[in-house]
Amino acid sequence: MIKLKHSLHYIFHLIIFSIILIGCVKDPLFNNDLIPTTDFNNGVLVVNEGPKGKEIASLTYYNPNDNVVIQNYFTYKNSFLKLGDLANDICIVNDKCIVPVAGSGVLQVISLPDGLTKGLITFPKNSFPNRILKKNDSIVFVTCNNGDLLVEVNLNKYEITKIDRLAQVGEGGHAEAGGQRAGHH
Repeated sequence: MIKLKHSLHYIFHLIIFSIILIGCVKDPLFNNDLIPTTDFNNGVLVVNEGPKGKEIASLTYYNPNDNVVIQNYFTYKNSFLKLGDLANDICIVNDKCIVPVAGSGVLQVISLPDGLTKGLITFPKNSFPNRILKKNDSIVFVTCNNGDLLVEVNLNKYEITKIDRLAQVGEGGHAEAGGQRAGHH
């Protein structure tokens, strides 16, 4: 009986020590060094919208020259931070990647080439930002399909600077600036 008690006591301590030791090991999924270097001269980011209400929109990095594919690029680069619900579009402005995330009601601003989040720009409730158009190095326009809004955003200040109500054009709404067009295609 004493020997059994001693063995159980030893096993208990061994289990506790193992749990503590495992907790101290760095999780490789959070190690950005394991993710291949992204070459945006030859590669692209692909927006994966994700199903409504599931909060699983994502970005995939693809480089056909090196045959590199990184699924859930944003999530891995940002320690499992979610991109949000219903990512619709993507726009590159200088060293930033801007992704309208309609279901979450935000613009996700991502630093390039490291893929780290630089912050969120929150939109008015129920505006659902979905298409984006670069005006210049600091201003983008975003269309919002519920409410038919055209929103001007200052990327230097991370703020909405102007909101205009468009004619009731519904889901086929478009915005144009500098000969470029944003909207449902």
